[in-house]
Amino acid sequence: MEGPVFRSVVGLVCLAVVGCSDGLESPGLARGSAPQPTPATDEAPAPAPPAPPATSPACPAGARVTDDLRVSNVALVGDVVFYRAESRVLRVGVDGSTRSEIYASTALRGVRADASGLYTVELGDSATGGASVRRLSASGDVQWTVSQPTWLAVATTLFASDETHLFVQTEKTDGRETLYAVTKATGAATELTPASPETDALGLSHAQLANKDVWFVRAKNRVFRLPATLDPLTGERTGFGEAREVFGSEYFACQLGVGARFAACTDGKSLQRRELSGANPKALFEGASAGALGVAALDGDTLFMRVDEAAGGTVRAVDLAAPPGAGRPVACAAGQKISAVAVDASRVVWADERGVHVVAR
Repeated sequence: MEGPVFRSVVGLVCLAVVGCSDGLESPGLARGSAPQPTPATDEAPAPAPPAPPATSPACPAGARVTDDLRVSNVALVGDVVFYRAESRVLRVGVDGSTRSEIYASTALRGVRADASGLYTVELGDSATGGASVRRLSASGDVQWTVSQPTWLAVATTLFASDETHLFVQTEKTDGRETLYAVTKATGAATELTPASPETDALGLSHAQLANKDVWFVRAKNRVFRLPATLDPLTGERTGFGEAREVFGSEYFACQLGVGARFAACTDGKSLQRRELSGANPKALFEGASAGALGVAALDGDTLFMRVDEAAGGTVRAVDLAAPPGAGRPVACAAGQKISAVAVDASRVVWADERGVHVVAR
């Protein structure tokens, strides 16, 4: 299969979309009812400001770079957009040039792209079942395949990556939801959240990598952090410590986003930020309707929100360090629902029913 050559790039931003299909996006909310949370502070959050306007004349429409349909994953790597369209992985330049198919598999369930290559989650073979994780070259050749017979492929997400590891959220065949770190060089997997009678029944969702730590949500609204252990001389991460609960959101459900200095939760209608310690909750704004808001991506302390509005989907950039407000619109999908979002330092990429679009930040 013919494919392009990767460019050497740095600075890929972690990608996450709530409410979309599996792959680069964050998974759906954990199962089970939520217990009463234990807030990290007694301070009551301030009332939320009024909802942002449904439309904005300043909202940019961007440029469509491909008209492929049913796109569920997008990633920005330098000047190239990688995306999944059903059973295919494709690439296209941010200017719409050099579109090409890299890989195709009817077993494909998710894909992640970064500066080191492509990684896929696929249905396991008939002999082992479960899921398979593959690393691909730039031309689509398989470099390694690791079978995970106890992982459910449809519930497996490659939610983050760094220089050395992929990070995986999965549900196992025994029904337990858990996290793994997968070594990029070999595919070896290390479980980060071992079995525990106290937490296994709470479910797990919205996992993400932030500031070298792994954050996730249990029981829909209880936020946990796996702190990185660091080499005292080099500062490099050598592993992870024990998961600790940071705060319990007063929302029934928390779609989590963790930035450089703040963490944010939305229940689909309201957005609230806290310090990374869990202290000092502050309401930022409320959407026009329940279920309208979703965490799309983070760059430092800029949170990119997917907002479903009557006139179509928008992406709003919200500065978590700024005073409460609705942020600014950075992308509009007129009459369409946004299915996936990616950002880097200068661009926003999103997919809707018309294809994939790029706009400057």
